Amino acid sequence: MTRSTCLDTYREATDQRIKYPLKRGRYKLAEAMCRLKRVDATLERRGIRPDIYSITAPKPMPLCMDYEFGKWTKDVPVILANTLGYDVFPAIMALGGDGYTEKTVGLLKHYAREQIDQCLEDGEEQRQKLKTSRPSKAILGELRTLVQTAMAIVQYALELETGHNYPAHD
Repeated sequence: MTRSTCLDTYREATDQRIKYPLKRGRYKLAEAMCRLKRVDATLERRGIRPDIYSITAPKPMPLCMDYEFGKWTKDVPVILANTLGYDVFPAIMALGGDGYTEKTVGLLKHYAREQIDQCLEDGEEQRQKLKTSRPSKAILGELRTLVQTAMAIVQYALELETGHNYPAHD
């Protein structure tokens, strides 16, 4: 993966999506949620795959092998920026095709834009830290928080259809 900034990656991803516009967005949000859950699980387990024969609830398979984890971790902020730019924000813009009202899409666009901007800013801060250091527990925790913020954006968009969980707007 390239080492461009998170904002550059986000802009490149949104430019790429323009070539392949979405008619509907819910399915793409669901796909993005699955991908983000795998990123979160990989960070949580440090790339170690779960016991596939375990009786407990299944965990998603990691996105890298445990010996690749250090290198992969350095790309997480850029991976997240790409997912937000290519999948999440365009999917939110396409929710009208899924029957969401224009007002709902507008509110969601405003909310998501603020959250995504903050994710990109925080992601760039993490990317800069990872350029000069190995992934510590603190950095991994911050990356997980970043991924979980992106998951919250997606979850909020998916739940809006039922009219629940509107965030407070000023």
